[in-house]
Amino acid sequence: MAPLAVIFNHDAVEVPSGPDPSKGRTWRWKPNAFIDWIQDYAGVYTPSGPSNTARGEHSYGRHCTSIRASLSLNMLVCDLQCGAFSMEEWMKFYMQMGYSLSGYGEVFGQHEASEYGLSGAKVREEGDEEDHYIETVLEYITRIHEGKVLKL
Repeated sequence: MAPLAVIFNHDAVEVPSGPDPSKGRTWRWKPNAFIDWIQDYAGVYTPSGPSNTARGEHSYGRHCTSIRASLSLNMLVCDLQCGAFSMEEWMKFYMQMGYSLSGYGEVFGQHEASEYGLSGAKVREEGDEEDHYIETVLEYITRIHEGKVLKL
């Protein structure tokens, strides 16, 4: 992760793993308080309306004029795949959420870069072994931005 910390100009910090610091520590990307707040609290507002249980719709009650939904990372992945923002911006967002380094490795290290249509990503050729990655997103970003510091 050290090369990514340089490329994205983003610090990693060691924090307690839970409420009891004696239980261990975890390395995370340094969180951005604004991004953290958006993730937890700034979802869209949805007006509450009357129930129509016949169609499977439910109201949150007459006392509710609106509810707050949370951001959906799954929907944001769809936006990523549609080109709403770049892979680099998506990866920086995960850093700013304060994602653990191990979790970050799982998110970006278990998919082929070519799955996202990234320009110049290495692709599986006939005869390549099926049981290993050709180039993960982490490897791709490290390769194409080696020696650079991104300004996102």
